[in-house]
Amino acid sequence: MDSSSLLILIMSSIVGGAVAWRYATANLYRRPGAEWATDTIHPKRINPRLLKRRKRHRWQIVAMTAFVTPLLVLALMVGFEMLVDVAHTR
Repeated sequence: MDSSSLLILIMSSIVGGAVAWRYATANLYRRPGAEWATDTIHPKRINPRLLKRRKRHRWQIVAMTAFVTPLLVLALMVGFEMLVDVAHTR
């Protein structure tokens, strides 16, 4: 694996983590029981235990996404290389 492939994997991890952080933060102050993320309440009115659990869950989502995204990108890169090799052998 060359340095450009490694750079692509690192950047996909960072971008995936940032997107997951943004998604999880949008749901952080959601009203309990609400179906939509736009139904928010003031941070001081939310139950501290619920807020703590949501913040912990946000970190779990970011860690999982930052780990899985490079694996998916690597699988796509390997699959594309195999596809190109098959096309060149014909």
